[in-house]
Amino acid sequence: IHYTLQVMLKTTQSDEERKQQQQQCNDDAAAAAAAAADRRRELHLQSEQKRRDSIKLGYERLSEQVQSGGGTSDGGGKGAALSKATILQRSIRHMESLNRQRELQEAELDCLKKQVAALQVIEESYRQLLASGRLASSLSAAAASVRVPDSVKLAVFRGVMDELFDSFNSATGDASSFVELSGRSLAWLEHSCQPSAMRDLCDRVVRRVLAESNLSPAGGPALTSQSAL
Repeated sequence: IHYTLQVMLKTTQSDEERKQQQQQCNDDAAAAAAAAADRRRELHLQSEQKRRDSIKLGYERLSEQVQSGGGTSDGGGKGAALSKATILQRSIRHMESLNRQRELQEAELDCLKKQVAALQVIEESYRQLLASGRLASSLSAAAASVRVPDSVKLAVFRGVMDELFDSFNSATGDASSFVELSGRSLAWLEHSCQPSAMRDLCDRVVRRVLAESNLSPAGGPALTSQSAL
């Protein structure tokens, strides 16, 4: 009996120790879970605080910009406290104004580029004309001595313009937009208005007009495209 009681006592003590150990494990697990939850809560609070600080800093910078002239004034002097709604409204108006200015500047830049391209074409044409000596020869005394009737001059001019328009219309007739028309016009100008092409055109028109009018200048040199020019 004594032995049995000792065994029962030891068994009871072992059960109590196991229960205590289990309770300790449960307490440790609960403490760890609570610590992890506290850590997550702390990290969340820190992240939220950073977000709020960033928003606050952003509003402060926007407020400085709109009060320094970046936004349109709608009440309240410089340095006065502005609500967040006012800051956002002024910022939006300022951005819209900047976008409009950028669009205008881009349109102006595009127009200037086209003007530069056209001037470069004209400059190149004059450079080639001067280099070939055609401009000087057109002012020769022989050409100046020829008296050409005004009707013939008009016919030559009309013939040149008609052929130029036909060529231009053929090159740009199916353009579907102003941008495409502008590009095709510059391409036509560079291709069809070169000095050599214009000389051939004028020579062809002059010969045709002379043949149609039966003009034969007496006592002077024959009329050619050089004298007509």
